[in-house]
Amino acid sequence: MKKVVSIAALALVFSCSGKKTEPAATGSGSGSGSAPAPAKVEPPAKGLAAKDNDPAIVALAKEGIKCKADGDRLEWNCDGFKAWRDSKLFEDNKGDATLTNLLEDPDEKVRSLAVDRFQHLAPKDPAQVKRMLAAAQLETSTIVAEWLGRSLGAADVAKAGVAADANKLIADSKSPELRNGLITGGASNAAYFDTILEVGNESTDVKLRHAAVEAFYNNTPEGKEADVCKMWLGNVDNADAETAGAATSLEGRVGSCKDNYDALLDKIDARQKNGTIANAEMVSSLHWLNDGSSATDAQKKRAIDLGKAIASNEKLPQDARGGAVELLAPIDATYTAKFLKDKDDYVKGVAERALKK
Repeated sequence: MKKVVSIAALALVFSCSGKKTEPAATGSGSGSGSAPAPAKVEPPAKGLAAKDNDPAIVALAKEGIKCKADGDRLEWNCDGFKAWRDSKLFEDNKGDATLTNLLEDPDEKVRSLAVDRFQHLAPKDPAQVKRMLAAAQLETSTIVAEWLGRSLGAADVAKAGVAADANKLIADSKSPELRNGLITGGASNAAYFDTILEVGNESTDVKLRHAAVEAFYNNTPEGKEADVCKMWLGNVDNADAETAGAATSLEGRVGSCKDNYDALLDKIDARQKNGTIANAEMVSSLHWLNDGSSATDAQKKRAIDLGKAIASNEKLPQDARGGAVELLAPIDATYTAKFLKDKDDYVKGVAERALKK
């Protein structure tokens, strides 16, 4: 007797088999029915390989990077670097787009070439200034950082809207060369003034503070002279001899500081009496006060009197005493002649030469 399989039974068999009908594949995957994988997209070329570079500048750069690194830049007398420095391709900011690209090259020599040009003429385009800032935030190379800092210091970071970030680098950059370059290059840029002045007044980093003291000579933004003179006067008492010497000399040299001349003379007198006139640079201030038209007759006389006291103080360093002898020679030859018999051969030699002039 034939068995009759009902339709219901067949349905039960198929439902228990676990097999399901899948829809046809429509996406990517293996097999003849799959769509092809998308082509790999290469990142845009940067630095020396950037597509929009000026070919003539690229050719110059390729010769320039054949030069060896020497200190904080490429070898100065190397033909490739000399050709780069002498080229007219960079006049009037014509090469800025290519130079900005070169800032992003992985080769430090390429970047050093870019900043060598930018230190003479900072980029004008705000977008390029932003890229320069981004490069500075990453820079660690000793043949790039100093000059990159100077370039960014001269750039119009305010117009580019990155002044706050640029100033932050002075305090936070891990590269002391970059920080120093920013101070040196940014002293005449009003966007950096408050930060650099603060470094000059308060920094405990000796080298950075010294850089800030020296940076404002001939670079003080208009209307900020009194602030700078006050900073210099405060640094006359600095424990670091080089910083104190620079501040003392500049305070006496710059006519806009004339309101501080009496206070400056007081500080020099105090250092002379306690034996902390540390170098000739401190004494050079007296030269400027005596020769400068901004000092009063009374201040000039006092400068000469202090010169005599310093020259005669055998406890002071020989270069400080020698500097004072040079000051006195054209003013009081008789007094200067006594140092022809000085115990210190250096001071004696200074007196001999000074009296022959």
